Parts: sequence; C-alpha cells; structure tokens
Amino acid sequence: MVGTFFSNACIVFTLIVIGFLPYSRLRARRLPTTLDRLLTGLAAGVMGILLMLYALPVPNSKLILDLRHLPVVTGALFLGPSASLVAGLVEEIGRVATFGANQTTILAALNMLLVSAIAPILARIKRRLAIRVLVVNVYALAQISALVVWLMPTHAQFEWVLLTYGIVSLVAGYGSAWLVTQLFAHFGRQHELEQMSSVDFLTGLNNTRHFDLVINELAARAATGTESLSILAIDIDHFKSVNDTYGHPAGDAVLQQLATVLQTCTGSRDVVSRNGGEEFTVLMPGCTLIVAQEMAERIRAAVERRDFLLPNGESIHITVSLGVACLPESTVDTSAFLQLADDALYTAKKRGRNRVCIASP
Repeated sequence: MVGTFFSNACIVFTLIVIGFLPYSRLRARRLPTTLDRLLTGLAAGVMGILLMLYALPVPNSKLILDLRHLPVVTGALFLGPSASLVAGLVEEIGRVATFGANQTTILAALNMLLVSAIAPILARIKRRLAIRVLVVNVYALAQISALVVWLMPTHAQFEWVLLTYGIVSLVAGYGSAWLVTQLFAHFGRQHELEQMSSVDFLTGLNNTRHFDLVINELAARAATGTESLSILAIDIDHFKSVNDTYGHPAGDAVLQQLATVLQTCTGSRDVVSRNGGEEFTVLMPGCTLIVAQEMAERIRAAVERRDFLLPNGESIHITVSLGVACLPESTVDTSAFLQLADDALYTAKKRGRNRVCIASP
C-alpha cells in the first residue's frame, strides 16, 4: 500500500518536471495565456489518468485510491480555475472510460469535479503559498476521504489505509508545490542570464552578440530568396562633444532616449541593437530597400525633432546619420551586406551628417 502511494507521488513529481519544460521559457517571459492554462490543464488531466492506472484497489469494493487530485489542486494553485477544471474533467472522462460507468465511478467523477471547482476558490485566499497549499490539499483530501468512508466497506485496515493515504497525500501535495516553485525560480534565473548575455545593459536593446546571431540567420534566409532583409546602420553625430560638454552620465541619458526613439519608430519584427558606443543597427526582415529608406528618414526626422533631457535638467538636440542596405537589392553577397551599410553611413557623415544614404551595389 505504501509502495503504491509512493509510486503515485514519484509519477507526479516526474511528470511535473517533464511537463513543465515546454512552458518554461514562455513562463519566464510573460504570464500564461488562456490557451496555456487549457493545455496545461489537459496535460494535468492525462497525468491524473495515469495515476489511476497505478492506484491502490480497495479490498471488497470497486474503490481505488490514488493521488489524482494533486494535478488538479496544483493547477488551481498556480494557473487558476481553467486549468483545474479542465484537469478534473479530463480525469473523470478517463476514469469512466477506463473503469466503466457504475455508481462508484460516477460518484468519484462528480466528487473530483467538485474538487476542481472549489480548489481554485480556496487557492485565492490572501495567505502565503505554504498556507494556501495546506488549505487546498486538506480540503481535497477531506472531500475524497468522506466519499471513501461512505462507500468503503469496513475491514481491519480501514483506519490504516486512510491514515497512510492522508499522510502521503499531504506530503506529495507540498512536494508538488515546492517543485513547481523551484522550477519557476530556476527557469526565471536562466532567463535572466540569457537576457544579460543578449541585452545591452544601458539601453535594453539587443547587444552585439545577439545581433551577430540574428543577422547570420536572417541573411541566410534572404540568400535563399525566402524574403528580403534590410539594415539601417545608425550613428549619433558629434556624440563625443556631448560627453565632453555635459559628462558621460548625460551621454548615457542620450543613448537611452535614442533607444526609445528607435523602438517607437520600428516594427515588431524589426531587430534593434546597440552595436557599441553610439552605434546602432536596425535589421528589417521582409523589408525592401525603398521601405527601409523611408524608415531611416522617419528615424532621422524623429531624432532631429526630439528634445533629449539631460540629468541636470537641460535639454539638447542631436542628429543621426544612417546608412541603408538591402539583401538582395544592394548585394547578393551576405558577407558584404553589413559592410555596404557601414559604407553608406560613412558617406552620410562625409556629406555633412544628419542624412540618410543608400548603399551603392
């Protein structure tokens, strides 16, 4: 009996780890959507069905004891009612399909559906997680035990079965909650490290490392003719004079505000990067040379119009020069693509700055 419940607990812990992996990166970036909750509820329901297959048959009855409520209450604690209800529904459809429709099966199904409906309500009480885990698991255990007491024939091991079931259930419930919180924390830290390695610390834009990875991928795609790729090479005009006149904190403020301008002007597919110092790039997949030139002019004009606020309360105006190149319109040589944009940027500076120049093939 103890071995059966222990096997159930091991199944729960193992499947939580395995099932968590596809959602780990998504969870690290944003809150789960309704679809995420429904899919997780479905997976939790399948876990519950598997637990039933390794359940403890109660002697002289059609009852089985297992930990199928743990996926339901864990979903209620971390993902809310939609995940919990879907898990409960899937579990009980699986129970009826596996063990047939009889009085015991139907009562057990209704009982678990009630758990899946009430557990999310209890999970929302304003207490720390350890208390919420205790409340939800005790409630589920009490409701399941009440049904067992009602349907279970009296025999010598009656109290021992319920006591063992209760202890293992509570320990496994806390273990499941602890495991999920540790997984969230682990993948959250992993995401932070990934962000630190790919994001510029000052502006929050992509850094050179991320730029190199993306440009290689997009350029290879453009070389196959799948879609064009344009690039804007951007440089702040006379940026050294800003640092020399107002100090490096003022220069940092200008860089941060320019990053905001670039993000505002560009689209959701565009990759905006700080490539070092006052140098920036915008990669524009699926963008023709003419459209890229229009985007470059829009950025140039937006920067020229903007008041850049310095830490001392003063505001200044700056300008930028931009070089534009496109695969395959400017060149079909992916290795020369970036150099063409840099050459066009150099031409813009040579011609007086605060202007846009297009790469010459």
